Amino acid sequence: MLAAVRRALSGELLFPQSKPKWATLDISPRQREVLALLCKGHPNKEIGRCLGLSENTVRSHVAVIFRELGVNTRTEAAMAARRHGLD
Repeated sequence: MLAAVRRALSGELLFPQSKPKWATLDISPRQREVLALLCKGHPNKEIGRCLGLSENTVRSHVAVIFRELGVNTRTEAAMAARRHGLD
């Protein structure tokens, strides 16, 4: 026990660092921004205005997000985002 305390005090990591759940998702930082606004209930047009994107670009991002999360609806995407720690 004392050895572990000494190692910790010297700055050594005693436990492996875990990645956040969302880090395993293959979505871009911009898609995370789209997802965050989607989770707040914003429609595509409003998301586009907030992020300076066209509505078609937002739709494309939403399609990738749905595919990556394995969902079919915005509600399911919001619930999956919460499970992945993205809320």
